[in-house]
Amino acid sequence: MLKEFLISNYLPVDDADVLEQNCPEQLFFLQEEFIRKYYAIARLPQEQLDMVIQKAAAFNEKKEIRLLCWYMYHKFSKTHIKKYQPFPEFIFQLGYDSGILYLLIGLSVIPEYEARAEREKFPMRYAHDAASRFGTFPTYFAQAFDGRFGIRARSLHFMLHFKDSLMYRIGRFDFILEQAGNNFPHVYSRNGEFVLFCGDNWRMDSSGERLYPHVEPQQGEFVTCFSDDGNSVRGFLINQDRGFAQSVETVIPRSELEHIASPGDWVLHVHIPAGGKMTPDICRSSCLEALEFFVEHHPEFPVKAIFTVSWIANDAWLDYIPNSNMAALIRSSALFPSPHSNNGGLYFVFGRDDSDFASYPRTNSLERAVLDCIADGRPLRFPGMIFRFFFG
Repeated sequence: MLKEFLISNYLPVDDADVLEQNCPEQLFFLQEEFIRKYYAIARLPQEQLDMVIQKAAAFNEKKEIRLLCWYMYHKFSKTHIKKYQPFPEFIFQLGYDSGILYLLIGLSVIPEYEARAEREKFPMRYAHDAASRFGTFPTYFAQAFDGRFGIRARSLHFMLHFKDSLMYRIGRFDFILEQAGNNFPHVYSRNGEFVLFCGDNWRMDSSGERLYPHVEPQQGEFVTCFSDDGNSVRGFLINQDRGFAQSVETVIPRSELEHIASPGDWVLHVHIPAGGKMTPDICRSSCLEALEFFVEHHPEFPVKAIFTVSWIANDAWLDYIPNSNMAALIRSSALFPSPHSNNGGLYFVFGRDDSDFASYPRTNSLERAVLDCIADGRPLRFPGMIFRFFFG
């Protein structure tokens, strides 16, 4: 039964026979007690709780749906993020109720967050704050499907980071401990001020924005270089207020510079969850708490910088919404160019990323800023942003 159901929805059938044989009559994550507990931890809307409980009971009652839920539980909660295969937008037999199914599958992973907190001995509130990100996802489902309630399949993948990688939700931000790659700039300090150099062999357009390697050649493009031989630092400087590279090579005596971070150093990569309330004080507090946590729990990986790559770092917001919390975060940071697809932020703001901009809503200042940016012919950039307040 399960195998045929999966085939009809273009899902892989590996392990289908085994999962069908060991599927319990009552799935724990479809039970009312479980749902009430973890629904609250996920900070999902209370007014939808009874409906979700009823749908879960119906899923458990119908054998083919129960088998599907058991299959998806294993393919999501019990699968490492590197092996996860995304689910389809809709399950053919469920229609819009697919959004409720994916919500329940999302809740099923929260005990894994709790188990990790106990295993690694970090505060349980970090696990529960990570789970609260599920509470932001119904907005995207409602935007895409005429106000209906649920979670989109595409929202699930990211949540496996909190189970399988060195990512933690600390305060306002998600932090992942990693070694900076070649997308990260070379960061120095001169007289207390940041100096940013592009990485080696970055391909830039004529404005100083970073190009993907596969993009067709463009008029006026240039390729960066970088070297630090101990006597001088040679490379292409970055206008860190706007995040564009300068097109002329610069040489600075090494004696004038203090090295801060480069590719290969350990850094905290920030992901910015939806939800607003991103005041400067909250952002700073989140980063300082994260730094203390990583010094205590991962002293073997000395953190040299905290950064993000995000549509939120678009310097255009300095012009369109200058008094916003986003603009304040940009002004407190150093921007650097990063490759992008020129639709950064559309999905996160509108829950869609098509080009029918005339049909997009203008209900708040952020929506208006994004659409005005597009109308003015400015790119929806996806720059990098190094938080200056990390350095005091």
